[in-house]
Amino acid sequence: MYKYFLLCTVLFYATSFSQQQNQHNNLLLGDALIRAGEFEKAKEIFVRLIQSDPKNYRYFNSLNNIYLQLKDYDASLNLIKERIKYFNRDISLYGMLGNTYYLTGDEKKAFSVWEEALNSFPPNAFNYRIIANYAIERRAFEKAIEYLEKGKTIAEEKKIFSYDLTNLYTVTMQFKKAAEEYCSLLEQYPSEYQLIKSRILAYVNNPGALKTTIEVVKNYRNSQNINFLYLLAELYIEDKNFNEAFSVYIKIDEKKQSKGTDIYNFAVRMLNSNVNDKSAEAFKFIIDNYPNSPVLANAKLGYAKSIEFDLQNAMNKEELTWKPLQKYPVFDSTETNRVLTAYLELIKSYPNSAVSVEALFRVGKVYADFLNNYPKAEYYFLQIIKNYKLFPIVIDAYEEEANVKIKTGNLISAKQILSEALLSANRYPSKINNINMDLARINFYLGNFNDAKTYLNEILKNMKDNNSNDAIELSTLMNSSLNDSSNLQIYAEAEYFLRQNKLREALSRFKNITENPDALFLKQAAKLRMAEIEISMDNYDNSIILLKEISSDEEQNIYADKALYLLGKIFEFGKKDYSMAIQTYETLLTKFPDSVYIDEVRKTILKLKKIGNSI
Repeated sequence: MYKYFLLCTVLFYATSFSQQQNQHNNLLLGDALIRAGEFEKAKEIFVRLIQSDPKNYRYFNSLNNIYLQLKDYDASLNLIKERIKYFNRDISLYGMLGNTYYLTGDEKKAFSVWEEALNSFPPNAFNYRIIANYAIERRAFEKAIEYLEKGKTIAEEKKIFSYDLTNLYTVTMQFKKAAEEYCSLLEQYPSEYQLIKSRILAYVNNPGALKTTIEVVKNYRNSQNINFLYLLAELYIEDKNFNEAFSVYIKIDEKKQSKGTDIYNFAVRMLNSNVNDKSAEAFKFIIDNYPNSPVLANAKLGYAKSIEFDLQNAMNKEELTWKPLQKYPVFDSTETNRVLTAYLELIKSYPNSAVSVEALFRVGKVYADFLNNYPKAEYYFLQIIKNYKLFPIVIDAYEEEANVKIKTGNLISAKQILSEALLSANRYPSKINNINMDLARINFYLGNFNDAKTYLNEILKNMKDNNSNDAIELSTLMNSSLNDSSNLQIYAEAEYFLRQNKLREALSRFKNITENPDALFLKQAAKLRMAEIEISMDNYDNSIILLKEISSDEEQNIYADKALYLLGKIFEFGKKDYSMAIQTYETLLTKFPDSVYIDEVRKTILKLKKIGNSI
């Protein structure tokens, strides 16, 4: 008898295990069919599975999703209603039922199901959130807002409802409500300022959102929570209202009694954003009002840089910077004296400090870039190289000193200076390839083409390096002209003259190459350079002729797209012929859909069309 009982037990468990294994295999097969989009076949499997185990949620959910994919909404409704008989206190089932009614197009019935469920269940904030999520899934945002607002009123922990509501207010363009909700959150949870700020900044670019949000946040500016002032300043900066932003930072500084440190951070931000008049004003405010500020020295340096960069802006106007070769004006000393005086005062007041070393460098740059006074520039760069080798800016001083040597015709000295810089650059890896690029160019100018390639190859080991495009261009030029060393040498001399801003000498040598029938690849490169020089000299008609010749031979010429791009720039800025500019840019889009200029050209076309429509 015992043996018989034992045998029955074993058979029972074996049968049960076999059934479970079979169900598991069918489940895996059904899931695979769903992933493959075979919903009809998957439906057959899940119908059998749910018949074997009607209460299994996994089977139910998968089968309901299959019905929705097949748009068999009646089957979905029947399935959900059947499950509600077993689990009538599961509010998510009513959410699913309303979801299916919504898909049938009966929105009124869907809302009725959801609301009846919420009314029939005991008051529970998260029930409102569950139903709201089903409304969001169907993009019934106003209903979702209604449910969340009701849920928030009875919730003990309201934060999660507030964040959900801010999302929906943003989606539905109710920016005032979104801003009010965020301000309420910030008032209660000051530690979440960064999150709240980032979420606000993510929507304020929508039409009307920024002004509306500013008006809401302004109502909180007298709050004890200083984060509202930071947020208001951030929004003013986003609105380009730098005067108001500065006023807010003054108030922040007063409240925190931080002796100008918050104003300093604002000033640095303005300086980095090239808003030099405002950065100068903010730095000057610190200098005038906080003589004991811990950032006083840096504020003085920032002030000097602001007025220097203001001079640079005079050189970098859009009508000048579109030209591939810049012909910068030389400034009169009266325009630079204020800048030099500010830097020299720093050198005297803070000797041997990081501030004074940077001031030395900036003085050298002023003499080199604005006054073309190379002996004076060298004096300051060499002071840094000789006395401050442990300061990071020494690498920049080496590079600028080498540049002075190149400009004054001493390539051998420039090469020696950069070779010395390369030894020091081990402490500053990000600077190494800048030096390698300079050394490659110098060796190219000298006709040491193999040495130039060695430095270029070092750069090309990292294609993400900022110098990689220049390295590829120079390397391609040399590799394509290996059998034409005499013309390559002429080309290198012409490039050297360009570096020295000797445009006519460079033009003459490039012209010699274009007149040589054996120059082949170099002929097109030289022709492009000639066009760039003519643009720099405002000889637009000459450059147009050259660029049209280059662009007409797009199959044989790798510079054809660049030629069209420059041609468009001439019509846009040089000739102010917007119609021809648009026509030229559109030709570029058509002929060279993979050109590196495509994105910029598309934006420019839209800009020019707007200008044309407004005239």
